This record gives sequence, structure tokens and C-alpha cells, in this order.
Amino acid sequence: MSTPSRPAGSEPYIVAMANQADRSNRPVRFIVIGCVIVLACLVYMLFGVRDYLAGASRLQSQIVLRASTERSLKQIEQLENRNPDLLRLYPPGELNMPNYLREAATEAFGGNPEGKTQPDFFSVGDVERRPLESTRGQLNNSTVRVTVNGARQLPIEDILTFVETAFEKDPSGLMFLSEFDLRPTPQGWQVRSLEFRRYSFNRNRQ
Repeated sequence: MSTPSRPAGSEPYIVAMANQADRSNRPVRFIVIGCVIVLACLVYMLFGVRDYLAGASRLQSQIVLRASTERSLKQIEQLENRNPDLLRLYPPGELNMPNYLREAATEAFGGNPEGKTQPDFFSVGDVERRPLESTRGQLNNSTVRVTVNGARQLPIEDILTFVETAFEKDPSGLMFLSEFDLRPTPQGWQVRSLEFRRYSFNRNRQ
């Protein structure tokens, strides 16, 4: 008995159907979607860890800053409780400030060194004293203002030399520059405001 013959062209058709059925049994699309979801979760977790570490770092910085601030406050309280001698910290002597400034102006800007006179365009004011009340006496805020002819234009080197020389002539080292306002011009610098200040203490209130 002979085997019935297969229709021509039936084998490729059957192979194609088998391949399609095999692909249908492999859910590749679901695997890809699952991988994408897992990857997204990992990225989200990484961002979360980064934000957590940044927040922890900020919190640690705030803790350190607070501890440092508390230490500084304790040190200030300890210094206040020691009752320092203000007369020793801020001794009298502000009346000599104008002399220091006039001598410094003579050396820095010229004038008449023999006669120890300051330049005619340079003017040193008198001491202006303002009391600052404290619990153990009177602390004086003494100020001396320096004025220069507004049209005068000076080299910046001479101005800085004047300031440095003025500090060198103050033996107490308590005088400081409280205002330093200059205006640049094509030919030099105009002095708008120069002010020197120091503090002095009187045991008894005036």
C-alpha cells in the first residue's frame, strides 16, 4: 500500500505556521516591558539615595554649625563674666590723633617738612567725641575727619602712604580707619571721605 503524497508546497506553509506558534509561546514583549520597569525603579532609587545623602550632609552641616555657634556663645559669656578692665583695653589718648594725621600728611603729600606743616589742600579736623554708655563707666567714640580739596586729584600711592604712616605714628595701635571713600578720575583719585576713629574709656561717667 502506497503512502499518499503531500500537496506540493505544503511543507513551507507548515514550517511557517510552526514558527509563528513558537513565537507566540515566547512573550518577548512582556519581558522587555518588565526590564524597562525594573530599570526605571533602579533609576528612581538612585535619585532617592542621592537626595537622601544630600539631605543628610546638609543636616550634618547644620549640626556642626549649631555646635560651633553654641561654643562661641559660651566663650562670649565667659569673657563677659570676667569683667575685663576697659581702661586697660581702651586707654585715653585720642587727643593726639590730629597730630598723628597732620604729621603723616606732611610726609606723604609734601608741605613744609622743616616747619612740620601739612599741605594747604589737606585739612585735619578736631576730635569729635561721642559717649557710649557702659555699666562700669563711659566709653568714648572719638573720631577725626580728614578733608581734601574736592578738586585735588592725588596718586593712590600717596593716599595709601598717608594712611600707613598715620597708623605707624599711633603708638597705642588703637586708631583705625572707619571710612575710606575715594573717587577715581582720569588724572588721579579724589578723596571723598577719610575718617579715623578710636575708643577710649573713662572710669567715671561724665
